[in-house]
Amino acid sequence: MNEKHREAESLAARAAIVRGKGRIADALELYGRAADAECEALLSVPSDKSRTLSVLSLSAVSLLYKAERFDEAERRALQLLGSETLEDWAERQLRELLQVISDTKGELGGPK
Repeated sequence: MNEKHREAESLAARAAIVRGKGRIADALELYGRAADAECEALLSVPSDKSRTLSVLSLSAVSLLYKAERFDEAERRALQLLGSETLEDWAERQLRELLQVISDTKGELGGPK
């Protein structure tokens, strides 16, 4: 992958540790930074690298979700699903994640 992806992995690992210690606000900030790095990594992948695009797409949306940036996660998932560059397995998982995001927004009283 690339440097931004490695940065995202490192930040996400730190976020998980911080979250485990009950420092939720710090974890959300770290997950957000990880999501931003993963989105940047995604932009640098050529369109003919469908496996890499698929992995990074799922990771980016998942990190946005973990950062509780639900609207952004939803928009990004829809954008990626419309790109026709994902492998079938990734498209299925991204649709499942989109449903989780929608359900979570509904539970929080936001618009579905």
